[in-house]
This record gives sequence, C-alpha cells and structure tokens, in this order.
Amino acid sequence: MAQTIRTSKSRTMTVAELPDVRPSATPAVPAKPARWRGAALYAALFALYFGVGYLLTMRYDLFDPDATSRVANAGYVLESRDPHLSAVGFVWNPLPSLVEVPILQVSRWWPALRTHGMAGVVQSALLMSAAAMMVRRIALDRGVGAGWRRLAVAAFAMQPMIVAYGASGMSEAAETFAVLWCVRHLMRWSEGRDPRDLAWAGLALATGYLARYEIITAAVGAGAFVTVATMLDTRHSRLARALADMAIVMFPIVVAAAVWALSGWVVNQELFAPITSQYGNATQVGDAIQRGYLGAGGASEWLPVAARMFGMQPFVGMAAAGAMAYAVLARRPAVLVPVVIIGPVLAFAVWGQYTVTTFGWFRFYLLAIPLVVTVALGCWSPGRR
Repeated sequence: MAQTIRTSKSRTMTVAELPDVRPSATPAVPAKPARWRGAALYAALFALYFGVGYLLTMRYDLFDPDATSRVANAGYVLESRDPHLSAVGFVWNPLPSLVEVPILQVSRWWPALRTHGMAGVVQSALLMSAAAMMVRRIALDRGVGAGWRRLAVAAFAMQPMIVAYGASGMSEAAETFAVLWCVRHLMRWSEGRDPRDLAWAGLALATGYLARYEIITAAVGAGAFVTVATMLDTRHSRLARALADMAIVMFPIVVAAAVWALSGWVVNQELFAPITSQYGNATQVGDAIQRGYLGAGGASEWLPVAARMFGMQPFVGMAAAGAMAYAVLARRPAVLVPVVIIGPVLAFAVWGQYTVTTFGWFRFYLLAIPLVVTVALGCWSPGRR
C-alpha cells in the first residue's frame, strides 16, 4: 500500500509524486589501495636496487669512489682513533653517511658492508625506493586510476638511470627522494592551501640540503612559487600572507644551512668547506683544469650540456613547456610545481657545466626523469576521472 502525505491544502499525495531532492552524484574517486600493497612495492623495489648494487660491486667490482668515500666518513664516526659525530666531515653533505652509520653496525656479521662499501648500496636503495613511493603518493593524491598510477611508478622506478643510481651508493637517491617529497606537498598545498603541507615541503627541502647543496636552488623556486600563488589568491593583506607562507616553507632549510655552516665553523673554522676547503669541489675542479682534464667552458660546452640533459630525459623541454601552457589555460598551478622545484636544480647543473664550475657529470641531470613523470601526474584533477 502506497504511503500518502497530507498537504496544507488537504490534498493527498503519494510518495512517488514527490519531487526528487536527492543530492547529485559526486565525481568518482578511485579507491585507495591497501597499505600492504605499498609496503610490498617498497620491499620489491629495495630488493631490485640492492640486488643490482650487489651484483655490480661484489661480482664485477664496479663502484663510484664518491660512494665509498661516504661509507668511509660513516666509518670514521664509529671506528676512528677518536670516534665522534663530527668525524663525518664537512666537505660533503652528511645525510648519506649518517644513514650509513647504523647500517655499519651490522658489518661485524657481514664485513662487506664496510670493506666493499655495501652500506652505501643499502642507503641508496632505501632512499630511491622511498622516492618511488613518493611518485605513487602523488598519483594517489591526484586521484589517478590504478592502471595509470602503476605506469607512472614504473616509468620512474624502472628507468635504467634510476635503477643505476638507486644501486650506486651515492647521494642522488637522497636528493631525488627529498625533491619528490617537496613536490608532493607543494602540489597538495596549491590545491588545498593547508599550511601543514607548506611545513612538510619545507622539511623536505631541509632534508635535501643535508644531501646536496644545489637543493638551495629548489628552495628559491619553492619560495617564489608560494609567494606568487598566495598573492594571486588572497584578496586582503596579500603581502603579509605571502610573506608568512614563504617563511613557513623556507624556515627549515634556513635553519639546516645555518646549523651545518656553524658546526663546520666550530669544528674546522670553515663556514662553507665545499668552497674553501682544499678537499672541496672548487679545488678539485681547479686542479682538473690545470691538468687538462676539463676545458675552459663557454660556447663549446653547449653540445655536451644538451647531450647530457636530453640523453637523460628527451621529453624534459616538452614537459616544462606543456606544464606552463596547461597551468595558464586550465588555471591549475599544481602542474607547475615540478617545474619550479626541479627546474632550478637542472638549470644549476647546466650553468655549472657551461662555466666549468662543476664537473658536469651525467648524473647531475637525473632529476629530469621525475620532472617529466610528475608533470604528467599534475595534469590530473583530484577527485575526477
């Protein structure tokens, strides 16, 4: 029997005659996968990177001296004649060696961690796997479907250069992880304006600075992006709000840089040891130029620069141009985040090689790979198909 409703004019209506006032359907959002899937993916990627590193080091005796030097710095903290934390050294950034300090505790059962530098392989495998998980988290934040999400993670994690430097024991893995961590939270902030995402992005930049000095250029890009985005989005007290947001994202890296510089001054009387130390980058580059290992720079360096950049990722220019066009036409600034964070680091690598300020090694262009992948993910709108 149908239900009836008495109206104010004493007319009886059936429920079927009432207007449909149900809310409209919301855009479908892909269901988030179970947590164990992420843990299993991380374990599988770590096994891959570590396995490649083990094969190269233990079977073919292929390694980079930069990797073993960081293991040595970690060893000095524990096994020198005067064990102390500052023995990690101040010429190179400390994060890779600090990660390797607890790993070396296991060397009493597996000496190869120390004698063959396998602690460095463990360090880079851990952090490059974490970088791949950041790509996955960006895809989940953007509401990317399962198939495209897996393709994006594979395009990053299985790229041959990512595999090589995930297995190398050097600092590229730590830098890549920190940059992707920052990109993720600045993308979230550009969509939701949650100040907690700014704080996480700042913490990521500070972590990255403890791995590589060129993260300073990424911090400059982050500060500029946050300032401009806030001023364009805020109607009242634009300057005050923009300065506050910029302070949130810049404060951690300023503190990290100041503490690291002051620590070097207290221990070695050198604020910026990579520049002033006889073991630093500037001295090594100058010696290489004198010996004829490096050219004088200038126009002759443009071809090697282009070869390294586009050899690492041929679509980097297309991705950067596409991101800028999409951000303007669709009015979605999130897609610009990878360009303003990673772009300055790549620009510094280009400038350093062109002016022969650095050695211009191929690995300095590694971040072109996550730039292209994260720009593609940034074109998805959260919560939409």
